[in-house]
Amino acid sequence: MPGVVRLFLRALGNLAAAASWPARALVHLLLGRRPPAWVVVRLDGPLDDFAGRLPRGLLRLGRGPRGRVLSDLREVFERVARARSCRGLVLRAGAVEASQARLDALSALVASLRAAGKQVVVYADNLPARLYAALCGATRLHLPPGGSLDLTGVAIELTAAGAALAAAGIRPEFIRREAHKTAPELFTAFAPTAIQRETAAALLDEAAAALTQRLAGRGLTAAEASARIDGGPYLGRQAAAAGLIDSAIYYDELVAELVRDSGHSRLPFFHARLRDPAGRGGPGTSPGRGAAASRRGLSRGEPSLPSERALERGRVAPLGLRPLRPPPEVAIVPLRGLIREGKSARLPSGRFCGSESIAAALARARGDRRIRAVVLYVDSRGGSAAASDLIWHEVTRTGRQKPVVAYVDSVAASGGYFAACGASRIVAAPLSIVGSIGVFWGRFEISGALAKLGIRREVMTRGASGGLAHPLRPMTAPEAAAANRLVEAIYADFLGAVAAGRAKSVAEIRPLAGGRIYTGARALAAGLVDATGGFTDAVRAAASAAGLPEAPPRLRVFADKPAGGLLSGFAALGDALGPRVFAYYPGPAWGG
Repeated sequence: MPGVVRLFLRALGNLAAAASWPARALVHLLLGRRPPAWVVVRLDGPLDDFAGRLPRGLLRLGRGPRGRVLSDLREVFERVARARSCRGLVLRAGAVEASQARLDALSALVASLRAAGKQVVVYADNLPARLYAALCGATRLHLPPGGSLDLTGVAIELTAAGAALAAAGIRPEFIRREAHKTAPELFTAFAPTAIQRETAAALLDEAAAALTQRLAGRGLTAAEASARIDGGPYLGRQAAAAGLIDSAIYYDELVAELVRDSGHSRLPFFHARLRDPAGRGGPGTSPGRGAAASRRGLSRGEPSLPSERALERGRVAPLGLRPLRPPPEVAIVPLRGLIREGKSARLPSGRFCGSESIAAALARARGDRRIRAVVLYVDSRGGSAAASDLIWHEVTRTGRQKPVVAYVDSVAASGGYFAACGASRIVAAPLSIVGSIGVFWGRFEISGALAKLGIRREVMTRGASGGLAHPLRPMTAPEAAAANRLVEAIYADFLGAVAAGRAKSVAEIRPLAGGRIYTGARALAAGLVDATGGFTDAVRAAASAAGLPEAPPRLRVFADKPAGGLLSGFAALGDALGPRVFAYYPGPAWGG
C-alpha cells in the first residue's frame, strides 16, 4: 500500500510541475535572462569523488572549507559549455586537498571545457606543484606578484626507527614473508634499506615523469620543463618571466581586464552594488540597495564577477518531472583507513575500517533491489590480515548477486588489495599504489625498557607457545616457529585469493607478490588490475556490467558509519596494534 501512495503522490507532483512550466518559461523569456559572460568557480578544501566523503553540519567545525564534489563541479563546467553567451569561467583555486586521481579528473574537466570553445582562467594566491600540473591546460594562469608557485619536483620520505627503539630498550620482533614486505623495517632497521630506496626511486621516477609531461601543456619541451622544475620555487613575477604562468597580477586587476575585454564599463549581466560616501545607492543600484552594498564592502564603481549560481539565470527552469518508479542505482561502498576486526572508528589523525561495518554496508547494498551494481572505493594500506580476509569474503559474496568493481583512488596495498581482489574488476588511478602482496607478524618486547625504569616482571607459561603474545620476554624458538607457521598459512591464503580474483595460478602470482608494490600503470602491465582510470571510469564499468543505460547512473553511498569519540578511536588503535598477523604497507610518505 505505501508503494501505491508513493506512486500517486509522484504522479500528482508531475502534473503540477507540467502545468506550471509554461508560465515559468514565459516569465523567463519576458525578463530576457541570459547566462553571464564569465562566472567565478571557487575551489577550496577537499575535492572528492562523492558527497558521502564531505563533512556536513556540525562535523565541519574546525575543518575549514566545505570543499567540492567532482560530479557537481562537472555539472557547472557542462552548463558553461552549453551557455552560448558565456565566454568561460574563472577558477579561483585555494588550498585544494585531493589525491592525484582527483586532480587528474579536474584536469580532464578543464580540457573538456576548452574543447567546447570556452576559456578557463585560473587565479590562485599560491599554487603547489601538483595543483599547478593539473591546471596547466587552462587558457590562462595568474598569480599575484608576491604569490608563490611551489614547483619543486617530488620527494619521498623514508623512516627507520630501529635505533630509537633500541635506545629505549624496546626490541621489535617481526616475522614476514619475502624481502619486499618492508613494513617491519620501520621498527627493525637503523637506516632505510636498499630495497626501500629501490622502491622509492621507482615511484619517484614515475611521478617526476608525469609532472614533466603535464608541463607540456604550457608549450614546454621535456628539457625545458625539467629546467623549470629545477629552477623552482618561484614568486608570481618570476613564474611569469619563466613562462610558467601568463601574468602576475592582482585579482581586482584580472576582473577589470575581463570587464574591459567584454566591452562594458561594468559587466552587462551583473548590476554591481555600488555605494556612495553617504551609504546611499550609487549609479546602477536600485532604491534601498545602498545598505546591502555597504555590507558587501564594494567600493564605488568596482566591478565584480558573479558566482556559478548566475548560470541559473540563463536556463529555463526544467519541468522537474520525477520518475514514477525510482531509477536503478550504483552503490558506493568506501573502504578506507587501517583495516581491523569489528566496527569502524575515527580518530582525529585518521580512521579505522572495521570488517563488521564494511560487511554490513555490503549487505545493505546486496539487499536493496534498486542497487544494480557496487563500486568498492578502496583507499587503504591494509591492516589486520584476518579482517581483510573477512572483507574479501563479503565482496565475493556480493559479487555472486551483483557486479562489483573495485576502484583504487590513492592506495590499495596489502590488505586493501586483498579485499579488492574479491571484485570482478579492478580499476586503478595511474599513479595509485597497488600490490604489496605479503603478510607479517610482529610484537615489541619491552623488558629492557622496563628494566631502565627499575621494573622487573616475569612471565610463567604452559605450552610451547604460551608466551607468544606477551611482550615481557623475547620469543622462544617454539614460539617463533608457531608464528612462522601462522604467517605462512595466511600468506598462502592471500596468494590464493589474488590468484582466484585475477584468474591466474598461484605460481603466476608468486613472482608478483613478496611485498612488491606497483603504480596503477605498472599493475595493469603486471595483470594485477584490469584498467587504469578515474572514479567515473569505475562507475561506468559497474553500470555496464549491470546492463544499465550509458547515461551516468544515480549513485548512493553506503557508508561504513565509523564510531566517533576518542575512547572508541583509541580502543581501535590499541586493538589494531596488538600482536597479530598484518597485511599492511606503511609508506613511503610523499612530499612536494
